[in-house]
Amino acid sequence: LFLSTPFRESAIGEERQILARLAVYLASGRPVLFHGPSDSALGRLLRESAAAFFCFREGADAVRAAIVRNLHQERLYAEIAEGGRKLLEGRFSMQAQGHSIHAFVGRSPKPDVLRLGDVQMRNIPVRLETAP
Repeated sequence: LFLSTPFRESAIGEERQILARLAVYLASGRPVLFHGPSDSALGRLLRESAAAFFCFREGADAVRAAIVRNLHQERLYAEIAEGGRKLLEGRFSMQAQGHSIHAFVGRSPKPDVLRLGDVQMRNIPVRLETAP
């Protein structure tokens, strides 16, 4: 899956859209080819998580070279897919989001109960209740 970010400073709205796409791409279980600046926050996150193949140069030739270079890297493909799964669970799951919210407001959630309302995710009912 191809995730391209601008090689210029992006607006906040663009960053949110890119993060939303990243979560969907990671949920697919397939590695991501990140195309963007190496010093971007997203590039650093994906590198630290070993969750993507990378292309840090602009242009179609650079992307084509990255695809060809990584096309038959079966072991690396599996490692990157696993890194993506861990990143998805650690940063983008409902539980991770709930913990972030609770950390922000200064409360600890109960281990398996996030208190916000009812949510259905992947056909698994999750009970979220409002905190007192």
